[in-house]
Amino acid sequence: MCIIGGGPAGLSIARHLDGSAHRVVVLERGHGPGRPLGVRSGDVAIGQSDLAPPPTPPPRFGGAANEWIVRLPWHRRGVRMLPLSPIDFEARPWLPHSGWPFDLDHLNRHYAAAHELLDLGAFDYELAGWENLRSPRLALEASGLTTAIERFARADIFTSSIWTQLQRSRNVEVHLDANVGALSGKDGRVELAEIDHGRRARLTVAADVFVLAASGFENPRLLLASNDGRGIGNEHDVVGRYHMDHVRMISGTLTPSDPRSFEGMSLYDIQARNGAWRMGKLVPTVSSMHAANLLNSGAMLLPKLSAASRTTVSRAGAALRAVRSGHRPDDLPAARDVARTVARLASTAVEMAVRQRRFPPRTDAGWSQLRGNGRRWATFDVEHQLEQVPDPSNRIRLDDRTDELGRRRAVLDWTWSEHELRNIRATQQLFERGFARSGIGRFEPQQWDDVPVLTTPGGAYHPMGGTRMHADPQRGVVGATAQVHGWPNLFVAGSSVFPTGGYANPTLTVIALALRLAAEIERQLSPVRVAST
Repeated sequence: MCIIGGGPAGLSIARHLDGSAHRVVVLERGHGPGRPLGVRSGDVAIGQSDLAPPPTPPPRFGGAANEWIVRLPWHRRGVRMLPLSPIDFEARPWLPHSGWPFDLDHLNRHYAAAHELLDLGAFDYELAGWENLRSPRLALEASGLTTAIERFARADIFTSSIWTQLQRSRNVEVHLDANVGALSGKDGRVELAEIDHGRRARLTVAADVFVLAASGFENPRLLLASNDGRGIGNEHDVVGRYHMDHVRMISGTLTPSDPRSFEGMSLYDIQARNGAWRMGKLVPTVSSMHAANLLNSGAMLLPKLSAASRTTVSRAGAALRAVRSGHRPDDLPAARDVARTVARLASTAVEMAVRQRRFPPRTDAGWSQLRGNGRRWATFDVEHQLEQVPDPSNRIRLDDRTDELGRRRAVLDWTWSEHELRNIRATQQLFERGFARSGIGRFEPQQWDDVPVLTTPGGAYHPMGGTRMHADPQRGVVGATAQVHGWPNLFVAGSSVFPTGGYANPTLTVIALALRLAAEIERQLSPVRVAST
């Protein structure tokens, strides 16, 4: 078995098969794991697009886990984990091309297995088990909003634990710097993976079964580039289409009716509870999504200092820039205001930096544990993560130009749809009405003209849809088992198989689907297992 890609999807399969009677080869095009290097743009060219070039993590063993940057205890890094919602699997009448070939119940046991792999304990996202009297949910259900729980997994599961395990494995081999440029095969069977190492297709790997687990961009690119550019699995021109990501934006500002509310909102901060780390987000209820034909979304609350403090900081900054450029400042803030604001900022920054172990700190974690929050904070920025429409015109295709090895690069066509723009405005209106009706506070929507200003202009590096799952080969690249239609020994793992993306970070679903696929392939090959060393 040949697994192409050493990220969470491919490594979940390899770990499952460690100790089996099958020889498994993992081909990772990057180096070994290491410290975060930051995502980069340029691996995927932009064609017809309203958005920025998509960011991609540098290729390395562990994949995107090397770039997970949510700060967890004991200097560990992690990322948000939560399952898709039941509605995400449904064929929604107002959302063309929606619907998975199975429902959430089918995937629940695989989500539980993913929790075990990630050392997250019980698969439990029921809100009642995570709130208490000191951190209750906001009472918004009657207004069309509710609270969903996110949990956090450590990056070192993939960058250290599985790395060590597979180095000791008797039947799993990991090859780094193994850049697969294309596949080749005939009569509906893949025969070889072509590895570009110094020159095009210098090496080949033969296998009985192949799994593409490269990335949401690389999986469709490989299928399109295979068989000397004739492609694999693209008889109906579906490969690369229906590209989606999550877009994130500051949708508005929430001002609590009572400043003391800040003291009891720790449910919406990253905090430990029941021995695990969790955070609440505001999401539309199922009934409100049906009533307003909404796409799914999740909103994070980010506290902000008072307008007076922000104005003082802005004026002081402008004065300092004027002095540095040799000019007399036009608008000097009062020294007392500057001193008071600096003291407040310094106190907040130091306390949060200690809790987050990073400087400068951010208000996405640990803010609720500070003292005097009713006096410290004034408002919340509301940052939405929003579902996108599975649109066949948003697609990954091959450029006419080639790289130094003669391989055609991936190009992304990706534009806004009127459906998405209307959905953002409708979601803002839901928050505006919901908070006004509840009396909890006042939501002021962020105004925008043609398109909203995004905090992730190139997407959240959650590329989905390019090898989508559908029972009909004319509407999907893989079937319900993730096998490429018409190619019985070729499977795809990763977010590229998602028919729709919901708002949830895709990693937990990617791992659950990968473990489901590993069990399916193992059943097809043989039930025999041997002890792992």
